[in-house]
Amino acid sequence: MKHAFGAVVLAGLSVVPAMAQDTAAADAADTALVAESAAQSAPADPLRFDMGEGSVKIAIEAGAQVAAQSNAFWNLAEGLAPTADFDPDPAWAEFYIESGATFEHPIGASSIKLGVSAVAAQTVGRDVFDSRDQGRVVLEDAYAALRLNLGGDDKALTLSGGAQSFKLGTGMLIGEGGVDGFERGALIFGPRSAWEMTGIARLELGKVTVQGFHLNPRELDSGDSRTIINGASAEVKIGANGTAGLAYGHVPRSEAPYIQAAPGGAGAPTFIFNGRDGLSFVQGWFKVSPIKSLPTFFVAGDYARQRNGRIDLKAWAGRFAVGNTFVKLPWMPTVTYDYTTFSGDDPDTPELERFDPLFYDGAQAGWATGTNGSFVLINSNLRAHRLSVVATPSPRDIVTFRAVTISANELFSPIQFGQATRPSLDLGVPGIVTGVSTRHLSDDILFEYTRVLTPNIFATVAVGHSWVGDGQRSLTTGLTDWTGGLLNIVVKY
Repeated sequence: MKHAFGAVVLAGLSVVPAMAQDTAAADAADTALVAESAAQSAPADPLRFDMGEGSVKIAIEAGAQVAAQSNAFWNLAEGLAPTADFDPDPAWAEFYIESGATFEHPIGASSIKLGVSAVAAQTVGRDVFDSRDQGRVVLEDAYAALRLNLGGDDKALTLSGGAQSFKLGTGMLIGEGGVDGFERGALIFGPRSAWEMTGIARLELGKVTVQGFHLNPRELDSGDSRTIINGASAEVKIGANGTAGLAYGHVPRSEAPYIQAAPGGAGAPTFIFNGRDGLSFVQGWFKVSPIKSLPTFFVAGDYARQRNGRIDLKAWAGRFAVGNTFVKLPWMPTVTYDYTTFSGDDPDTPELERFDPLFYDGAQAGWATGTNGSFVLINSNLRAHRLSVVATPSPRDIVTFRAVTISANELFSPIQFGQATRPSLDLGVPGIVTGVSTRHLSDDILFEYTRVLTPNIFATVAVGHSWVGDGQRSLTTGLTDWTGGLLNIVVKY
């Protein structure tokens, strides 16, 4: 589930809020330490029941949150769509509850696992996307998994299918299978992550893991692109905490549209209907600690290339990250710097270079670009520098600071605002902006504090601020800086 503890430290201003992540790596290291410390002092799980050779785990999770924004979307609506009467200062509440159970039963040295859960979520008031008083009860997990022991604890074949969570590598392209907000409610909490249907074969051979996967996302009824993704991956462990992986994926079916810059960047962009259909991608990632005497220091990287011969698409994206946990300093801060870049369509070529972020992990410690900005800037035609600091004043307190500067990769080339699956007019703010004449889009900061009240109850307060850049000021007059915040409490068993 998305709110496994470190995600409750919700950098609460992301379209797809936090879930577990790997590559932001040291960013979440101290959070994990706090969670581990709290777990060690926790009593035995009262919702786990042994049944002979098997066991049943009942899971219950719930959250309540209030959120508010001031000058949302940098007040773009006032200049670009003044007749839309969009209020840029929304305030609202969100609630969710998830309940489910998993059953595990050994079969000799092997085992079978069954899981089922559902999420009920509700937004009260009008959220930042102008969705009012909406919510749904939606199935989350409904899967079966058979784990076949192949000799030893580190050699096994696991076959699973149904509705379940699945993340490929660092979540650059495949991270979130479930969509929240709009008619489902709980936009920021984002309690859903499971794919609507999966088929996964996972072979573990010591340090090497090979997977094959079939994925069908659980998209919104109001924005279902009917996307299917098939692929395979291989990952190897390096040292104590390092990994390196490579994956290939193909989209045999999709109705998601693409956008292409007008020739020379002059004029409205072209919509390519069913543009994602036939897309193929190769993705690689690594994370290593190259200095043996400094195991808390890490270097990480990601790279992806996309091709679609049907529409002459050639796109790419990458990230480089470096960080360290300063264990001898007060509060043991983890400091991380990363640079990300996602290709945009070059208006001076006939080819399409727009990168498709697919179903990426939108966590602040994952692949969100910006804090407030991540509400609206998807990972295409962007570049960003980000500094993150996560500190633990005590085993029950976590303090996070993030600073991000965001620019466009291509001038006079479309920049997509809003969720990747909804390229349309929202709130009177164009879902697609033709392009900017100056690269700088915004500078964002986030301050966040989480208190572990008990091993099962967490409270978070977060405030984000975004300074509008000259690129967006070139679109219209009257733009101003954007501030948002939230306060939430989450209970998890």
